[in-house]
Amino acid sequence: MCSLIKLFFLNKKLKKLKDEAFDVIVYAGQSNSMGFGVGNEELCYVPDEDIMMYFKGKIYTATERRINNHDKRAVFALYFAKKYKEQCLESGRKIMLIGAAVGGTGFSDHRWGIGEDLYKNLLKMTNKIMSGLPKSRLKCILWHQGEADIVNNAAEEYYVNKLATLIEDYRRQIGVCDLPFIAGDYVPEWKKEVEYSNVIAKATEKYVTSIKNGGYVCTDGLQGNPVPDEIHFCRKSLKTLGERYFEKYIEINK
Repeated sequence: MCSLIKLFFLNKKLKKLKDEAFDVIVYAGQSNSMGFGVGNEELCYVPDEDIMMYFKGKIYTATERRINNHDKRAVFALYFAKKYKEQCLESGRKIMLIGAAVGGTGFSDHRWGIGEDLYKNLLKMTNKIMSGLPKSRLKCILWHQGEADIVNNAAEEYYVNKLATLIEDYRRQIGVCDLPFIAGDYVPEWKKEVEYSNVIAKATEKYVTSIKNGGYVCTDGLQGNPVPDEIHFCRKSLKTLGERYFEKYIEINK
């Protein structure tokens, strides 16, 4: 019943927005994409009516992710969208973020592979927005993932093959064969503790930079949340990460 109610209000919202024009930005992967950054309250993202978000079955003005009334977590895609609006957004258009990331997920736990639940949900969300908002344009997918597969000791070849298949199939399914796909490195402190992360990071970088409109973002100088949560970027670093993803987007679209 709850899902039917959500669907009713989602369709109602799409009907209300159907004549508006959106540039659509997808962010997917696991927790560092979903958003877990804390600290530096002065850097909290300020909502903008021109930047909307489709997340967990709802469409609303984009905000930081709320754990509860007193705990907000930064999302790097918000800072990407802010820069995108400043430098790329045409007059009369708005931004729609599609939040498809889920913490602690990967290929090795059978969540992101073709035909598996999170990948199917990514396609479903994208198609819902693109069909419900006919003036929309899909601009890019921002991907941050891999920690779960690193912890699970997924083989390098296995991981890259799964990622490659996801990118190829997603582009084919949505009908944009050259859609920009940007991935990013992990928290430097965590990488020092988990040596195998360097293997997956280098393999990911090698692959995504070899494909058309693929990009990889370095995380040199960025920091994680306080111990014991150093696997997640802090708010200040997520802001910088979002800006670096945007710089990479500009670079591959020249």
